[in-house]
Amino acid sequence: MAIRRLWLLQAAGILLALSNSASAQFVAAPGGKGGFTAAAASPFAVGSEPVSLAVADFDGDGTPDIAIANYRSNNVTVLLGKLTVVQGKTTLSYTASSRSPFAVGSLPRSVAVGDFNKDGKPDLAVANYNDDDVTVLLNTFAATPVTVSAASYTPPVAPGSIVSIFGTGLASVESPATALPLPTNLGGTSVTITDFSGAKSVLPLFYAGPLQINAEIPPAAATGAATLTLTTPSGTQTGGGDGGRAWPVLGKRYGQGRGLGTVRLQSGDWRSRSGL
Repeated sequence: MAIRRLWLLQAAGILLALSNSASAQFVAAPGGKGGFTAAAASPFAVGSEPVSLAVADFDGDGTPDIAIANYRSNNVTVLLGKLTVVQGKTTLSYTASSRSPFAVGSLPRSVAVGDFNKDGKPDLAVANYNDDDVTVLLNTFAATPVTVSAASYTPPVAPGSIVSIFGTGLASVESPATALPLPTNLGGTSVTITDFSGAKSVLPLFYAGPLQINAEIPPAAATGAATLTLTTPSGTQTGGGDGGRAWPVLGKRYGQGRGLGTVRLQSGDWRSRSGL
């Protein structure tokens, strides 16, 4: 079978559609002011005769991913998005998930996204034209926790700042702090930071829930690369970052006039262990 390719262009306000001939159509935002730049490594290889796609954050890392229904291949390709920032320049790239493509029925014509089992993660439903049925793929990606400043959502994260950590399976139930001093464990969930000097501290917690943790970075934390370790009822997740770098990078509060910041935690090598 012929291997088709998906072109992905970065632009403000664009509409992307795939036709039966596997070509891609991009429509600029109203007013005709949209511009296009091919994403790194675009076009991306998918299956034979891609006819439908859906966009969602399947692996929970904060970057939109893409699911493509391949009509002649009888499967779905899942491309995981990744944002890399080097010297202030942001690069968007996509790679197929470790178990992609995923087998579905005969001649899939449409793919849709929804949280069908209510676990907080987007799942896929695929309409199979030749079988007169629908395949449902439940999301089993180990979501990558994403930590952001609770104030401004811009870097750097500062010592003494409040952060929000988003992910899945972070706690069994919602547990808000009800007294001072703030607890370091809520419902079996705790967060430890290892700062640039190697010093470890357990973060005070404002709130812990299945999808979110609110915590305070210690004021005495050393600036520079740091690692966060989440201990939850479902296990331990340690942030190792991209390319061997540790996250977050702690900077001075309100540095460069941009306030506090964004960090990403990565739990092991999800590419080799996760899939739909």
